[in-house]
Amino acid sequence: MSNFGFDYSSNNAMGGDNGGGGFGSQQSPGGARQRRDYGEQTLVPVTVRMVLNAAKNAEGNVALTDGRELHQVKIVGAVRGFEEASTKVVFQVEDGTGLIDVNKWIDETDSLASAQMRQEASQDHIYVRVIGQVKEYDNRKSIVAYNIRKLESCNELTYHMLETVYSAEKYKKGQSIVSSGAPVTYSSHSTAGVGFNSGPSAKPSMGMAPAMGGGMGGGGNNLQQMVLDYIRINGDKSDEGCNINQCISSITGHSESEIRRAVTMLAAEGEIYSTINEDTFKTAQ
Repeated sequence: MSNFGFDYSSNNAMGGDNGGGGFGSQQSPGGARQRRDYGEQTLVPVTVRMVLNAAKNAEGNVALTDGRELHQVKIVGAVRGFEEASTKVVFQVEDGTGLIDVNKWIDETDSLASAQMRQEASQDHIYVRVIGQVKEYDNRKSIVAYNIRKLESCNELTYHMLETVYSAEKYKKGQSIVSSGAPVTYSSHSTAGVGFNSGPSAKPSMGMAPAMGGGMGGGGNNLQQMVLDYIRINGDKSDEGCNINQCISSITGHSESEIRRAVTMLAAEGEIYSTINEDTFKTAQ
């Protein structure tokens, strides 16, 4: 497989261990759930080489060579081997830039759909999409997968590579604007795109057009927040997540196209990710 025209042989390329999978939640001293920092909620599209070249920063977090911290990542690649045990399946995933182990823990409470997705992914030389967390043990990096599924179309591979480049370039532009002292506008819910880690309290909007086409326009941010809250509440009720048709039927005052556009923007910004199909989502937290 080609390296898509990128030179991943050096560290100049775009570039801890836990138990079972699933999204962890932070608890306050009183036991109430706290919303995590924006950077920890962001889903960063990456290549395997970017993960392998990442290193711990001054705060002790794994970060890319461009400075972005890796909390939750998405990779797309081919399964080159897998080994199934009673508690987990270990996949070897390769994307043309490198090879990495992906661990998917098996839970007795997994739904039938989750078990089916894991089984469909357990085949040599098929392409899969992995969403998970980067872990490092004994100087060896791996990914603990929250979700792994077989690609439905080869277009997903192309889209992922474009999304990876877009995310890196948007972050780079944001950093150059901040370092140059140019004015930056802020809004309560807008972001600077997939993987832009601007901190928990402020999300700069750099004025770039979204990768998925078109801004939301008047009230768009409010609709995105409504959709995000709906998916967060209802997506936690099952392993599969929340279907977009539930949002369309439950959120009044907005057309189906507006809601679908909001979902597209949330996915592009890394706030949500698809699970069993392209119409079912869970929040990235």
